[in-house]
Amino acid sequence: MLVFIALNRLALAYQSVGNYNEAIKTYEESLERCHDGNLVGKLKTLINLGCCYRDTGKLEKSLSFIEEAVTISRSCYSSSHPSLAHAIYHLSNTYDLLDRKDEAWKLAREAFDIASATLPSSHPQLAEYMNGVGGCSFSRGDSNEAIVWYKKSHQFLQRLPSSPTRDDLFAKTLNGLAAAYQSDGKYDKAIKTYKESLKRCHDGNLGGKSTNGNRKSMFSILVLINLGRCYKESGKLEKSLSLMEEAVTISRSYYSSSHPSLALGKKS
Repeated sequence: MLVFIALNRLALAYQSVGNYNEAIKTYEESLERCHDGNLVGKLKTLINLGCCYRDTGKLEKSLSFIEEAVTISRSCYSSSHPSLAHAIYHLSNTYDLLDRKDEAWKLAREAFDIASATLPSSHPQLAEYMNGVGGCSFSRGDSNEAIVWYKKSHQFLQRLPSSPTRDDLFAKTLNGLAAAYQSDGKYDKAIKTYKESLKRCHDGNLGGKSTNGNRKSMFSILVLINLGRCYKESGKLEKSLSLMEEAVTISRSYYSSSHPSLALGKKS
């Protein structure tokens, strides 16, 4: 059991720095060492492995592991178990990337419904499920519905005390809301909201260290790029360029030359 836990933690560490080959290899070894009775551990590893493959762009491989996790969850848990919601949520994300938009949206709604019925009413992860529905709505081309869900998540998070999880979700919610505004051509609102998201990432210090390390830095880079693209769409090319250059600078300071976040920062 201790070896299984150690392998999972090692795989997560590899994944956090973009060493996906080692992460996948270690997750697979972890699965081999998982005892039949450790259902929770197996499900968590299947989802982590699926997410790791998803991060590398191997979506069909990702899908196979996450679908397996959902199948096991549906057979072992009642329809009102939070672990089922977690697995379904990640399956929704993968379907969305595979352009199975309607299926993704239905699963996102199912995950949210299960989570809202099983988690405490003030549990911060409820915002993540709200964001999931908002993101799938946005992917389907319904920016108005996306805005409704992101605003719902925003209002929910405002009622919660500050915590690392809550603050991370706040940044992600604001980024999603900004993207929906941008899609509608509401550039002033989008720019303001992206800036609020950036502030939540590092309290205004994008190059600084945080308690969440590289994961938070990666998200800062993503929001910088989104804000840069928004400025570009609104015709403010010099402002866009400065933000894109900043994203690349931060990427170089945090990641190796082979990390995908660096490639993302180079795109305009």
